[in-house]
Amino acid sequence: MKITGIGRRFGLFCMIALVFTGGCTTSVMQSTPALPGQQSEGGNPVVTNLKAANTGFYLLYWIPLWSGSVSFPNHGAYNLFSDNLEDKYMFRMLDRQCAKDNADGVEDVRLREDVSGWIGLGIVWKKTLNASAVTVKRQ
Repeated sequence: MKITGIGRRFGLFCMIALVFTGGCTTSVMQSTPALPGQQSEGGNPVVTNLKAANTGFYLLYWIPLWSGSVSFPNHGAYNLFSDNLEDKYMFRMLDRQCAKDNADGVEDVRLREDVSGWIGLGIVWKKTLNASAVTVKRQ
């Protein structure tokens, strides 16, 4: 099979786009102090409010190309050809931050996944998993 000039240019465009967007596929963890008197839905005093996100790119929606590193959030680290966009990895990120914040547990977790077809009629897909939660001191 011979690849034409248009096919080569399209392939080159896809590769360049993936290289430039590779840095965008990082995991992010943000911890902010609780408001005075803030309580969780369970009635426990809140220590911090957490927001986490992890982004990945997939070939034909299912084959992982890049995803953010859940072990090193906020460092621009990413993993090649691995899929870290699962609930269990988000919970792991939240639990690590809970330990750093000297809290007893994580509560009120909400997860949301955003998916969009991207380059060339859905050849490359971008997925982002977002989480919000609070850390608490148990009474």
